Amino acid sequence: GKDLLRKVASPGKEDVVDWLDQYHEETGLNCIKNNPFDIHIMAMTVQRAFDIALIPIWDMVNHDNGLVNTENDSLYADGGLKVRSSQDIPAGKEIFATYDMCPDCMGVEEYWGTPEILRDFGFVERNLYRWVFPDKRIWFSIEDGDDVDENGNSVYTVVWDTDYATGDGSARGYYGVADKERLQFLKDELKRLEDVYYGELENQGEVPTHEWNTILEFHEAAEEGIWHAIRSVEERATKARKEEL
Repeated sequence: GKDLLRKVASPGKEDVVDWLDQYHEETGLNCIKNNPFDIHIMAMTVQRAFDIALIPIWDMVNHDNGLVNTENDSLYADGGLKVRSSQDIPAGKEIFATYDMCPDCMGVEEYWGTPEILRDFGFVERNLYRWVFPDKRIWFSIEDGDDVDENGNSVYTVVWDTDYATGDGSARGYYGVADKERLQFLKDELKRLEDVYYGELENQGEVPTHEWNTILEFHEAAEEGIWHAIRSVEERATKARKEEL
């Protein structure tokens, strides 16, 4: 499954697969590299820990930026970490947190996206997901709203970094809507993903089912997200031309 995921991942995003080996090397933990049990425990700790600490119960709360219904103080606050509901939560409803837009996340949402969530936590986010290509100066998120079109399909909104205002009203980023050159990159990436699908993803082969399903889900999220981004750029360009007339 690792070789297949590398082919799906965008160029420069191969650490989605190789992060564990890189983590060993960066932290000097090569001594446990060949011990499956130690590797498993280390991976579980890195993936579930809150910053540098393991916090019972809170570590098990799932991530969903589209459904997040909690807020928390910094782990380093004078009173320690405190968690509160950010809205009314009916009995029996799941509690969600955010893994990349929290007080101790150090602004990773500026350069983290769906590939990094998969890399660090092992799942593909879909309700509100983000794609960041820093070397191409591209940042956008896909938000699944409550609206549906005439065919009953969900209406997605593409938010570019300069559209995304923080609480004080300032822009989150500075890349803006993709220009002609960056739009071409997105089109090339979409074509690459289509080629990967027809060349690599039509037959599961010997890839374990869980890995296969995750790879397919990641590929679908990438293809869907980039398609919506391209459409957003083209629709904005059309609107701008009409306004000039």
